[in-house]
Order: sequence, then C-alpha cells, then structure tokens
Amino acid sequence: MENRNLHSGGTNVLTVDGVARVPGLGDSETVSDARWAHLDGVGGYVFPSGAEVKLLREARTGAWRDINTGGPTGAITRRYLTMWLDHGVDPSAASYSYLLAPGATAAQTKALSRDPGMLVLGNSAKRQAVAHLGLGLTLANFWEPDQIGGIVAHNPCSVIRQIHGRTVELGVSDPTQLATSLRLQLLAPGARLTSADDGVTVRRTLLGADVTIDVTGAAGATRYVTLQL
Repeated sequence: MENRNLHSGGTNVLTVDGVARVPGLGDSETVSDARWAHLDGVGGYVFPSGAEVKLLREARTGAWRDINTGGPTGAITRRYLTMWLDHGVDPSAASYSYLLAPGATAAQTKALSRDPGMLVLGNSAKRQAVAHLGLGLTLANFWEPDQIGGIVAHNPCSVIRQIHGRTVELGVSDPTQLATSLRLQLLAPGARLTSADDGVTVRRTLLGADVTIDVTGAAGATRYVTLQL
C-alpha cells in the first residue's frame, strides 16, 4: 500500500487507529484489524473492512550503478516507510480493499474511516467496482462478462458512469487493447441518447440502452456517451 521515500532524514510520524507506530529505524510491527492509518506529510489510508497491516521503517543504501549500467557508484542512503498486506505464498481467492486520501490530515482520515462515502460493489475475479454515493459515480473493471450496479458488460472493459440528476455520462475503454468491439447494457428504462463519440452506437431497449463501441485501433482510449433519463 505504501513504499514511501522519506529522503535522507525523514521522521514522518505514522499513526494507525490514532496510535503512533514504528517510530525508529529498523522498527517493524503488525497491526490486526486496523481501520485507518496516517503518514504525516503524505496522507491517509482507510481500510473499510479492517485489515492486518504490516509496517516497517528502515534505511536502505544503494548506488545508481546497482540498477543502471554506467550510473554513479557512490552509496546513497534513504529512509523508507513501508506498509503492506501479506497474502502469504501463492494465495487462493485472496482479496483486499483500501482507500487512499492524499494530503488528508489524521483527523480527516479518521472521519473517512467512519464514513468513507464510498461503497465496494464488487471485488472478485470477475469484476471490481466501487461507487461514490455523493457524486453519483460508479467505476468498474470487468475481467469477464458480468453485471453490477445496473451495468451489464458483455466483454472485459473498464467503465465509468456518473449520474447528474437525469443525465447519465458513460465512459468505456478496453485497457487490454485486444478487442475490436465492446458491448454493454445500461439498465435505465426510458434512457435516450443525447450525444456519443464516433464509433459508438446506442440502441434503446425496454430495459434501457444497448451500447456498442468500435475500439479498433483505440489503443485503450475512452469513448463517451451521454444519455438522458
């Protein structure tokens, strides 16, 4: 979750659930059922379902020549704060979820842990999706055909949907860059097309809208559609 370079003299305080942790170089610790963490000067981390968090503060020394042919050979030491979830060796059906809050204070992070304003809709081998209720925003990665939150994907794809009143904005992409066409359905009866990028076809159905997107040569670029409910 974090592998932060604190530079040559950084002593940024790390707190987990309000308690200062691993204050000294070489310190390591495991915190069970952690709900939030904060690294001073960096931001906050929220664990919606609780997490067993591994912590380590250490100094690392190396030279640019170690990783770059022809680089300087002089030794450089930097301090690092590392925070991770240990899934073990060759895990099966393991999962995780956490929320990053860059620049947040400890108080803001603690408040987010109580009410993150976000809901995990799916976190499986088929799809991962979250919703920000206040913004009317849904973001999803489909790894295979599946449906969630009123979105039915017929292909692996990435989808972002935002609802403003009666307006629905939809963005779809193929990060794999392997497909030539994507198809998804938006379950929103009565939805009608307002605008669409080139290569996007929208057909109204009894259940909402059937969207087909030509992604030939798109190189992972997003195609947008706007609908009115």
